[in-house]
Amino acid sequence: MLNLRPYQTDALATVMADLEQEAAVLLQAPTGSGKTIIFAEVIRRWLGLNPGGRVTVVAHRQELITQARDKIVKVWPEGAESIGLACASLGAVDIQPPVVIGSIQTLARRSLLESEHQLLIIDEAHHIPGDNSGGQYRGLVKDLMAKTPGLRILGVTATPFRLGHGYIYGQDAKDGNIFPKLNFKIELADLMADGYLAPFRAREGLAMAEDLKRIKITRGEYDQRQLNDLLLRRVHIESAVEAYEKFGEKRNKVLVFAVSIEHAKKLAEAFNIAGHRAASVHSQMSGREEILVDFEAGDLKILINIGVLTEGWDSPAVNLVLLCRPTKSAALFVQMIGRGSRPYPGKTNFLVLDLAENFKTHGDPAEPRVVVPAGGDGKATKPAPTARP
Repeated sequence: MLNLRPYQTDALATVMADLEQEAAVLLQAPTGSGKTIIFAEVIRRWLGLNPGGRVTVVAHRQELITQARDKIVKVWPEGAESIGLACASLGAVDIQPPVVIGSIQTLARRSLLESEHQLLIIDEAHHIPGDNSGGQYRGLVKDLMAKTPGLRILGVTATPFRLGHGYIYGQDAKDGNIFPKLNFKIELADLMADGYLAPFRAREGLAMAEDLKRIKITRGEYDQRQLNDLLLRRVHIESAVEAYEKFGEKRNKVLVFAVSIEHAKKLAEAFNIAGHRAASVHSQMSGREEILVDFEAGDLKILINIGVLTEGWDSPAVNLVLLCRPTKSAALFVQMIGRGSRPYPGKTNFLVLDLAENFKTHGDPAEPRVVVPAGGDGKATKPAPTARP
């Protein structure tokens, strides 16, 4: 059995105790804290307590699915043959084993076997829409609840809030929530203070608040087309290179967040012209894995991405996060910064260069400001303490 860290042991004890009494349990665990290790141990113990039971793990990306499988096998090596994958994009649809790890897209179209002891684990649970919003997550939950009396649900996320919705727990959200409360929160500040995560320092670049005021807000977020037009201006492209050269302290593992493929290409071009080897990755390109390998090997200094490296991608050596993407989403803000938080030999901290007013918008990433839309009262159920008394 894998040795757990003290905070993981505390989280596990709370989750297991609450699953005995509550239908839906929510765990908040920062990026890099080992949340997959925690729910892997939950699976091992759950099946030990419920022989013949079934566990389903659902995620929204194939990288998260393979990551979950690998971590579960690490925690529970004797259970390797008890795991099936259900992800069409991976070419695997096996729902027979006791543990099924699958994509929401595939699982929502499949009928899972019934069991007296059913546990549904939702990774990156902030992707669940409101109770009245429908969608694949809600459909899967309702299907399993109808088939399986006593269904238990465990949600795990670093960011228990959604843009346009507010918190995903409590009774104050506009569209309702699956989770009545936040059962356990692993504190980001504690992990950094104890050396489990790298601390960060932040600097802000060229002020663009006045420019952003002129961008239309669509469904709670900056309008993509207008934002793209703004950030393609020469002053903003050049400011990214200038900020890196002025404040980057010659850091050699730089992750940049852009707003579009065109924006990312322009940034990569500007960095390369300035003598800093850079490349971009996005969801519509082939050969993405080769670029990621080059980045890990040190052949690339600067990696620019558009929405593909915010979740399910780990590169502990990242020591500078460059935010060229303004966002109204507190969850996206926290997830972007979290890409630099994993410890690495020789890494005493990581730097965040914010060129997009995100710190002004959201505040401290450990306790960001979360906007609750009209229809909720702006408050959330008080989070549980980090450990039981």
